[in-house]
Amino acid sequence: MEIRTTGDRTLRQCRARGWATLETGISRPVPEVDDKQVLLWYLLYRSQVRLPYQMLYEPVARVSVEFETGEIAAHVLLHPDNPPRLLGRYPHASAAGLSRDEWSATWDELYALYPRIIDTFAAKQTVVLSEIGRFRTLFELTTPPFMLTHYHALNPGFFVWLAEESHLRQS
Repeated sequence: MEIRTTGDRTLRQCRARGWATLETGISRPVPEVDDKQVLLWYLLYRSQVRLPYQMLYEPVARVSVEFETGEIAAHVLLHPDNPPRLLGRYPHASAAGLSRDEWSATWDELYALYPRIIDTFAAKQTVVLSEIGRFRTLFELTTPPFMLTHYHALNPGFFVWLAEESHLRQS
């Protein structure tokens, strides 16, 4: 499954169901294994363009998608009674130092690693020793620091596994 395409399709489906607007952005996924079924959890958040940046707001919902079929499995509102607060700008400082070509290549590499990382997390295969560490590095580089806690909340176990595996494979 092509992860970037799945995210784009999921956002279109959320818009069609009235869960998202044109200003809504979608995060990259965080995998979860539930009863041997792999789910991809995404954040939906408000994103406003203020050139040269995007202003990102607190996530308003999370959506899970079945990895094998691409079908939406769940939609959960995060805090429906409170308007989302502004979190910060994107790209963030560490990303702003990269050229457009470097930034594009970073995202391409991250998305290319996703399927193997997901399969390894789900214990369906193993990856080359350096791939888990590289995935973690790219994920952290492309994630604004103010969004990390929101990603971790999608599946804390994935990030514990990622840190442990990265450490083991670097030893």
